[in-house]
Amino acid sequence: MGILKLLAILLLGTGLSLAAARQVRQVAMVYIPGNPGYQDVTFSGTNLVIAHSGAGTVDIFDSAKRRLLTQIKIDQPKGIAVDEHGGKVYVANAANNTIAVISNRSWKVERAIPLKLQPGPLALSAEGSVLFIGNDQDQSISTLDLATKKQQTQALGGHPSSLIYDSTHNLIFVSLEDHHQIAILNSSLKVLKRYSLAALQPSALVLDAQSRRLYVAVRYAVLALNADDGTEISRLAAPAGVDSLSLDSANGKLYASSNDELNVINISGSKPIAEDQFPLKAHGHGLALDRGHNLLYIPSGNDARSLVLILRPLHGGTGLQSGNPQTSIQ
Repeated sequence: MGILKLLAILLLGTGLSLAAARQVRQVAMVYIPGNPGYQDVTFSGTNLVIAHSGAGTVDIFDSAKRRLLTQIKIDQPKGIAVDEHGGKVYVANAANNTIAVISNRSWKVERAIPLKLQPGPLALSAEGSVLFIGNDQDQSISTLDLATKKQQTQALGGHPSSLIYDSTHNLIFVSLEDHHQIAILNSSLKVLKRYSLAALQPSALVLDAQSRRLYVAVRYAVLALNADDGTEISRLAAPAGVDSLSLDSANGKLYASSNDELNVINISGSKPIAEDQFPLKAHGHGLALDRGHNLLYIPSGNDARSLVLILRPLHGGTGLQSGNPQTSIQ
């Protein structure tokens, strides 16, 4: 009898199913200096770049060696945008209304570009020439031409919580947290559409460009929308604090994290299906997926100490793999 068939019989005897098996397991918990508190996290090459607001730094974490490379002093880091081809990392510094331009080779700040308004979330155009900036206090969005430093601003009438750039259609999607809307703008910042949501406090956004599904973290749910007309396709219940999303379209998974929990969502079918709710003892904010090594990284805090939590998704739908049997951090 095959091991999966045997396991299925054993699980059925306990009232469980293979679908209820764990979909992620903890791999490591690496402590880093500074108080907890984070604004954004993403990858530049194999290095994790963390806007570590609790420490007033941008942290560079080597994912291969699982250690901190350096901490770059940025008083109030917010959004991050990466230009891999140009070798630059752009970080919004809300303390002095600038964009810090960091080399991803030396990990030094090369210059600071002054802004007219306080910056928050960032997105970068496909060719890396224009930075889109959500303005925290002004309820607006700006463009910054990185060659000429010319800036343009468009009022949104709401607080921009998250920005994503749709390179296929050259559009910007903006979640307006206090107006329960998604605004869609072209590259010239003309507002083309507004999707009103039957939900509160939209925050994180992620776009599946191939299926044209826009996933939105809202209060108590994750929504799947038709990106082109705003029609709600489905919604899944989620904790109140879900504010980070990461898409693994190759494996048909969407990861949604809150302060205390990671939700694993199967998006391979016509409607998303919740597969796992993985409790986090280390309270986190932000989520980054290393697709090459199949690992999830969550900047976190535990007993007032900062750390990077590393989890491994268990693909295949059964939550089973050979080797280390550890399946949770409970």
